[in-house]
Amino acid sequence: MLLGGFFLYVSYYGCDQSQVQRELCGRSQAEAQQALWLNGLMRFPLVMLYCFVGVGIGVYAAGNESFVASLTGSSDSPNYNLAVPVYIINYMPVGIVGIALVALFAAAMSSLDSVINSLSATTMEDFVRRFHSEDNWSDARELLYSRGLTVVWGVITLWMAFHVDDIASTVLVAINKIGSLINGPVLGVFTLGLLTTRATGPGACVGLLAGFLLNLGCWQFLPDVSWLWWNVFGFITTVVVGLLVSSLGSRAAPIADLVWSLPGLVSLGFDGSWRNRYLTLGLWFLLLTGVLLAI
Repeated sequence: MLLGGFFLYVSYYGCDQSQVQRELCGRSQAEAQQALWLNGLMRFPLVMLYCFVGVGIGVYAAGNESFVASLTGSSDSPNYNLAVPVYIINYMPVGIVGIALVALFAAAMSSLDSVINSLSATTMEDFVRRFHSEDNWSDARELLYSRGLTVVWGVITLWMAFHVDDIASTVLVAINKIGSLINGPVLGVFTLGLLTTRATGPGACVGLLAGFLLNLGCWQFLPDVSWLWWNVFGFITTVVVGLLVSSLGSRAAPIADLVWSLPGLVSLGFDGSWRNRYLTLGLWFLLLTGVLLAI
């Protein structure tokens, strides 16, 4: 937790759009730094609070065998993701049930809206806007597209929620396993950009992919290795491979071309244009999504 958690949370709070967008709303650098500081500082008592909720329900379950039996899942084993809602609905007074459900929905919405907004914003900026000229663009059109993207990403995330049981036994572990696939590599790319002048774009891209594929291999072939270590492995691999490929200079161009056009076995080809690169990234996304679902 000390090592893997360090890389996980530095990446999450320093590089993840869902968190950084809050700091970008600050009126100055000092205000953005204050938001980051308060975000990190307030996290600890909140995490401790919901950990105590879990401990309390665990104590109750230890003395009431019928409670665990009521957590029926798709298999014979109990589904512990249902512990909190089952406890609230079946074992709390009616008035408290209403307040608790409102609190749960409010907490879920406050987390989901920032993530879906982040997905919509980055898709709009990196994909949609890049292929539209300023001549036929307007604020009204941008707002319309952004709302449409928000709906699309909402549907995608809703669909993925039905596959949580295929990833891990609890929601918390599933979320962290998926995040740990890429948190370390993303932090490695930022480190290459901030702390060295030797890194190049192709080198960073190849390093990012190498770190991600290594973590994917750990998930598939090393199930006994904790997902917390993936953050460390992915970071180190991205930095080392990124520097090695960058040191090759122009000789690294074929490697970068292969990274971009490997899914181009589907006859995409690679001509260096950003449009082709984004189409290739889309194929990579579909390919990796298929691999994750297979896992």
